Amino acid sequence: MINLFDYYSQESWDLHYSLLSSGYKHPTVVIHDEGFLPDDVTSPYQFITGFDKVEGHPLYFNEIKVPDLWEITSTSQSGQIYEYNKLRANITYSKPSYRRFVKEVQWLDENGKIFTVDKYNKQGYCFAKTVYDLQGKPTSTTYLTEDNKEVLVENHKTGDLILNQDNNILVFKNQTEFVSYYLRISGFDTSRILYNSLATPFFVAHQMGHTKGDILFWQENVRPDIPYNMELLLESSQTKIVVQNWASYEKIKEILPNEERLSYLGYLYPKRRQNLLRPNILILTNSDNIEQLTRLVEQLPQYNFHIGAITEMSSKLLAYSKYDNVKLYPNISDEKLELLKQKCDIYLDINHGNEIFTATRSAFEQAMLILCFKETQHQSKYIAEQNSYWITEVDQMIQHLEKIYENPTAFKESLDKQYKALKLGNENSYKQIIK
Repeated sequence: MINLFDYYSQESWDLHYSLLSSGYKHPTVVIHDEGFLPDDVTSPYQFITGFDKVEGHPLYFNEIKVPDLWEITSTSQSGQIYEYNKLRANITYSKPSYRRFVKEVQWLDENGKIFTVDKYNKQGYCFAKTVYDLQGKPTSTTYLTEDNKEVLVENHKTGDLILNQDNNILVFKNQTEFVSYYLRISGFDTSRILYNSLATPFFVAHQMGHTKGDILFWQENVRPDIPYNMELLLESSQTKIVVQNWASYEKIKEILPNEERLSYLGYLYPKRRQNLLRPNILILTNSDNIEQLTRLVEQLPQYNFHIGAITEMSSKLLAYSKYDNVKLYPNISDEKLELLKQKCDIYLDINHGNEIFTATRSAFEQAMLILCFKETQHQSKYIAEQNSYWITEVDQMIQHLEKIYENPTAFKESLDKQYKALKLGNENSYKQIIK
């Protein structure tokens, strides 16, 4: 049995973690490999290029090789390469971006358009190069070994893949054929496939002749109809369909009320620690625009507000240091951030702009109670509806915080509602589905 994921998204990670926590430690294969997969996850491209056996460390932005006198600049979000004052390339970082580990270098032509992209992996090697046409569309990607030899070329116009393996040239009409070939020679037990996409993983399972035993973990948001490939799946196989979004499950169940192969199963999430009900609030921000901060700080003097940022803070934000119950952490270090995660039991998702440090998800894993404004929330799935307010309801948010400060039972009840809103799964439910 294997897991076959299209991408290693957050949802793929959640499913992988849930399976591991339930005792299922079979291999996990990801089709679209962006170079920074976890150590216990592999891909066809790692196998073909040999990087599944290569050690190393990610390339730091200033380690990119450039001609003499060219300059590399960087922020915590991205980087650039200049020839004097002319922009020659943009640098994309792997997540978290503040570590500045190179994921892609997008090289630009004289007109400032991308003509090729170098893709780097977690070992610090350029493992693939994608060429673009004049319209800015990718034409081909070449995959490289550790010693820079070309082993695979993928034609994005035709879908063909050409593999040079042991001096033998193999041609695949599409990615489905290539992945199926990889699974046949990988040595994995592919008698059952657990997959989470109706794209390539579905086609691979179909091409390999699987009609029963497989499980589709459907993780998409609610939609008004049944996807066409799901209809094909229901007509042509005995594959189970496990929906992991409650709203999607309710909609599909409404359309297919008598489908016995359909079920709902929530995730198992990491829980790093217990909530100790302490009046310490954490806010992580990429800007100085924190909604209703003054009002919250002044009307809740019983709470300690800890505000962290990746970069320097503006004078507007630094001015909050005048309050005894506010602590500011500009240029916050990894060590300080981890200490604050352990110290704070409430997270306020009230900052405008981008979310940093995947803050809401991280707060959830740390068992923090999460409150937000609907206008500023970044990941609503981790926040109970009762803990989400419109900006005009700031007084209700304040009253909520006052109540849980005075009443530990109310604090625990709010925390329980947060977990119940996610309709979590458990180990036994996964074993019942997969048996």
